[in-house]
Amino acid sequence: MANKVPTKCLEPKPNGQSVLFCDVYINLSHVSLRTNLTVAALSFIFSGKRNPTFKTAKKIARALGMGFPEFVHALDQQNLNRKPYISMDVPVTPVAPPVEKVS
Repeated sequence: MANKVPTKCLEPKPNGQSVLFCDVYINLSHVSLRTNLTVAALSFIFSGKRNPTFKTAKKIARALGMGFPEFVHALDQQNLNRKPYISMDVPVTPVAPPVEKVS
């Protein structure tokens, strides 16, 4: 059965290289070593500023000792209440279709 919370790369308390995920602190440096991803890339993913590819999400889930579906669900829940990286609140002005020239 897949784990619903991380079982690897855990920290007992927060530090400069950790993030809160599934109510536990995970060390991004440890995840980075296990996935060959940069700490910066992981930070963007866990903060909701970037979405991981399928392959990257599988690597992170494996590094954390989680099942892939559980990791994706937890990541969605983590970023559910975050402010979007790019605000879409600005009204969009429709663009008129190009006019065909008549000869």
